[in-house]
Amino acid sequence: MGKRSDITIGDLPPLPGSGDRPSRGRRNPPSTSDTPSPTGRAPRVRLSKAPVEVPPGYVLGSKIISSWGYRPLVEDPSGQLYCYLGYVAADQQPSGLAFYGPAVAVRDKDGMSSDRFVQLRGGTLFKSAFLDAESPYRVLDDRLLVLPSGTDSYYGVVERGSRSEDVARTRELFGGTYDEVTKVAAALAVIVGRTHHELARLPRVTFSKTRNNRCDLTDCLIPEDFPYVAFGYSPYVWSHVSLYGLYKLLDLLCPTDRPWPSPLKKLLSEAAISDEVVNTMLKAADPNRHPLPFPDYW
Repeated sequence: MGKRSDITIGDLPPLPGSGDRPSRGRRNPPSTSDTPSPTGRAPRVRLSKAPVEVPPGYVLGSKIISSWGYRPLVEDPSGQLYCYLGYVAADQQPSGLAFYGPAVAVRDKDGMSSDRFVQLRGGTLFKSAFLDAESPYRVLDDRLLVLPSGTDSYYGVVERGSRSEDVARTRELFGGTYDEVTKVAAALAVIVGRTHHELARLPRVTFSKTRNNRCDLTDCLIPEDFPYVAFGYSPYVWSHVSLYGLYKLLDLLCPTDRPWPSPLKKLLSEAAISDEVVNTMLKAADPNRHPLPFPDYW
């Protein structure tokens, strides 16, 4: 072994580039705006989240699910309407109900933070997230969502007291009113040569009381007690056309990205169907909205 050196640690020169770096395990004194950090870095500033301003009559989204009523309609301060008809559980099996009530999400693991809520917009049922927990919303207690029941195929949004139809909100949720969809379907049947006769009541807006159905055009789910258009008698083809399917068909036949007018749109206009009605239905055929498919709707 070599001869032991008499040099101590204190006699060693500093390592290159080490500067006055503090020793490991020793914390720098807390920095303030008047005391620069010894590392040369700017002091860390913690930003506090500004409280959400909740307008009168509104509540935060996190508080709505706990008091979820029967088919409630919810509106944000900008006037955007929200309607959730169900929730698809993470472990749901391909049998039985198409979806559960939205309140089931509270008891389901990660339910409230999932994208498994069934939302209705433009006549389409699709999976989405729930309301933003930190944003304000207003429950429309003076409006009712009406779906087909018994022998009545009517659907829409109506005023709670007078039961008069709220046309604007009905269009927002369903893409068109019951009368508008009926007239457009009848006009389409005549134009394209499908069966149309008032005594045969084809085409017509109808619904199923006992089972889910598959859209003949898009394969999307048409749940029981939900409106669809029948261009033929069940179980023949075109006897189950979803509202989404009808609007996608219109979108194909009435292109809006061409410099020339659509011949079909002109024929619809001659059938006393306004451009406003057709344009609303074309808007409902949103390509970014994916309807619940059938039968694997989860």
